[in-house]
Amino acid sequence: MAGSPFQQWNDVLSSDKFWGEVAAFTDAAGERKFSSLSALVMGILSLPFSNASVERAFSIMNVVKQKLRNKMQSSTADHIIRVRANAQHDDFVELLSELNE
Repeated sequence: MAGSPFQQWNDVLSSDKFWGEVAAFTDAAGERKFSSLSALVMGILSLPFSNASVERAFSIMNVVKQKLRNKMQSSTADHIIRVRANAQHDDFVELLSELNE
C-alpha cells in the first residue's frame, strides 16, 4: 500500500482540505482525474445545513414591515432589519433601556 496514490490523503482530517487535494490529484499524464467529482462534493459541502437564519431574517422583516408601516422607505426598513438581525438580544435590550432613560 506504500505506492498507493490514496495514501497521501490519510492525514487529512477536514473534508474541505481532503476534497481540495482530491481535486488537485493528477494521473501520470498530468490530467486531473477527479475534478468533476470534487467540484460536485465541494458544491454539496457548501450548502447550508439549515435555513434558520433565513427564516429568522424573514421573521424580523415581518415584524418591522407591518401593514400599518407599509409606507416606510426601503432604506429605513433595511437599517432596522440589519440592527435587529445583528444585535445580540441582551445588548439590544440594554441599548433600548439606555435610550428610554
